[in-house]
Amino acid sequence: MTSKIFNEKIYCLVCCRGGSKGIKNKNIIPFHGKPLLYWIFQEIKKTRIFDKIILSTDHNRIAKIGKKIGFEIRELRPKKLAQDTSDVFETHKYEFQKWKINDQNSVACVINNNPFITKRMIKDTFRKFMDNNKKYLVHLAK
Repeated sequence: MTSKIFNEKIYCLVCCRGGSKGIKNKNIIPFHGKPLLYWIFQEIKKTRIFDKIILSTDHNRIAKIGKKIGFEIRELRPKKLAQDTSDVFETHKYEFQKWKINDQNSVACVINNNPFITKRMIKDTFRKFMDNNKKYLVHLAK
């Protein structure tokens, strides 16, 4: 889908690193029979908003499973952008440069890997975002 307001491509970026301290490999562990990453992809896809759903990861296994689920992945992101202390906005910047996403040609939405974010939440937030003519959105959920 191309943005009718901006006449630009609409991208969704989901960031999942491999080095979680809390739950090892949490992004790919089974949750209701599917990898955790599967659930957010399905909700994003159901919105029918995005031209591309991109996965950013530093981990080969997450990348392999992400591709199988349907995410687009070009290459693993550098380990320096996947540490506990890494600046998430630097990761976004890296991915946007890699995919040639910029203010002149794109609208970007960043969504956390959270199995409780629903299609409705994404659509409602995106509608508010577009109504206010913003160019970048980070979607968070409690």
